[in-house]
Amino acid sequence: MKPFVVGFNQGQYGDLFIGLTACSVIKSIWPSSTMIYSVNKKYTDVIPILRLSPYIDKFIIWEGYEDWPSPVDSANLGKLLELEKKAGENSFQFFQPMEKHTVADWYNYWHQTAESCVMHSLPRPTKEQENFKLPKPEVEQEETITICTGRRKNKEGEYNTKAITLEQIETVKGFCEENNLKLIQIKGGEEDSIEGVEHFEGNYSESVIKVLQSKILVSCDTGMIWASSAFSHPTIGLYDLSFYPDAATHLNWVPKNENQATIFSKEIKNIGLHKLEECLSGMYNTSK
Repeated sequence: MKPFVVGFNQGQYGDLFIGLTACSVIKSIWPSSTMIYSVNKKYTDVIPILRLSPYIDKFIIWEGYEDWPSPVDSANLGKLLELEKKAGENSFQFFQPMEKHTVADWYNYWHQTAESCVMHSLPRPTKEQENFKLPKPEVEQEETITICTGRRKNKEGEYNTKAITLEQIETVKGFCEENNLKLIQIKGGEEDSIEGVEHFEGNYSESVIKVLQSKILVSCDTGMIWASSAFSHPTIGLYDLSFYPDAATHLNWVPKNENQATIFSKEIKNIGLHKLEECLSGMYNTSK
């Protein structure tokens, strides 16, 4: 059987990288399948990086998000069905692009990449598949550290406890100054700029390349930390339980990046500056 497969979660950015595990599972089941990857139109600037995946053959761009499917989406789905009919022996396997979790507290039981399979009724991934990989493009290394601080305030105007604190940002700035490194902020449009720090101007795929050019990425729980993991890029991740307060551990939503040093506290603001400095020094000295 050579099925057309359409999946999976169409966004946010981090979810699109996490879904690469589900793609690898599909290809292990149907090696000759045509994997058509779902991406919402809001996130199409990540496609140039996702094209590096050996498991993705084509892309479908969805217009609707919370209101999926829009009339345009329904028409596009109809076109795919027509292509499948013309292919004769092929079959059509469709996975909902706005699928819901089957277990509310999945994070207490299995890894987030495994959840991308469980919620679509796919077999559980192997440990190797959980550690999804993309072939690293050739990039020119720079004397930089990149940082993703997270949004300082949420949509309701409340302080975001997941964000890297101002004191922690100053620690990273100080480390860069001491080691003649340039600090570059990678940020979304809703995030505050760091005073006195260069803000990279580029789309999402260009931002990923900028991260890969840096010595180290420093990030909280953002989409970019999953992108970094896809290339095993040296990363320092700051985590807490603010998004999943009922979780017993943070490990099930931390990428399997073997080059990531993870610093965890119940709240990010409680992560000591000395611990952050130690991680920066250790990782920087390793990268020399």
